[in-house]
Amino acid sequence: MQVKLSKLISSKSALADLVSRPIPVKAAYWLLKVSKQVAVEIELFEAARSKIIFSLGTESTEVKGSFTVAPEKKEEFISQLEPILATDIEILPDTKTPFKGFTLSELGNATISAANLSQLEWLIKE
Repeated sequence: MQVKLSKLISSKSALADLVSRPIPVKAAYWLLKVSKQVAVEIELFEAARSKIIFSLGTESTEVKGSFTVAPEKKEEFISQLEPILATDIEILPDTKTPFKGFTLSELGNATISAANLSQLEWLIKE
């Protein structure tokens, strides 16, 4: 299963919410593996994003260690960030059977808001 990095980032809080819900053990195991991989991918993205901000931005005189990108450099910032966000991430690439996500029935009686479900459409099928 491939997912754009931008989708993983936008689903971070919805995924964290789902991880906190009681679900059947097998689904919980796989959900934890997915959640850990997503966390690593987001951490790598944040590091890349920070490098871009440091290279294009200027350090704040008010907050030490804080950088901002000037309006005239926003377009360049976005042009460097967009290809990273468009990266396809293979979810659980090292499994014998390709990971295809979860069906609603595999998640048991877990409840999820419609807003969170829309953020997790890449993960939950049915």
